[in-house]
Amino acid sequence: GVLIIAFLAGSILSFVAVPVPYWLLVFTLPSVLAPQWGLLAPVAIGFTSALGTTLGHLPTFMLGYGGSALSQRVTTRIKWGWYNKAIGWTQKHGAWASFIMSAMFNPAHLPMTIAIGALRFPPPKFLLYSFLGNSVKSLFLAFAGYYGLISLLRFIGIS
Repeated sequence: GVLIIAFLAGSILSFVAVPVPYWLLVFTLPSVLAPQWGLLAPVAIGFTSALGTTLGHLPTFMLGYGGSALSQRVTTRIKWGWYNKAIGWTQKHGAWASFIMSAMFNPAHLPMTIAIGALRFPPPKFLLYSFLGNSVKSLFLAFAGYYGLISLLRFIGIS
């Protein structure tokens, strides 16, 4: 479930259709699974979410990489200032752009991902750095939820 929701949240569908708040699931699910999984719960949820989000970014990346007419239509919905900044930042920083874009809670991930693809960044390298960045973000959320919600539930006497 987390993999699919994270995939949808990371894909272009989250921009064109309805945004998917997958981070809420990544935050709450580890504390729900904690009785059975213990400390493995946030690790499993974090990495599963990171994989789903990374795979969700792949179609958006390939949209920019292919330079299709659809890519042109999508980028017209984006303010050109964002897109031009994304192109410049990606040209200057390369792999770090992919990592940082994925590790941050970034509302501009769509133009960044299209820009990275449009600059013909190697797809395997994009997948690696995107996965690493998404892992940092997802593990942070999962552990914050694991420790934060468990502590809160213990404090109010539920757990």
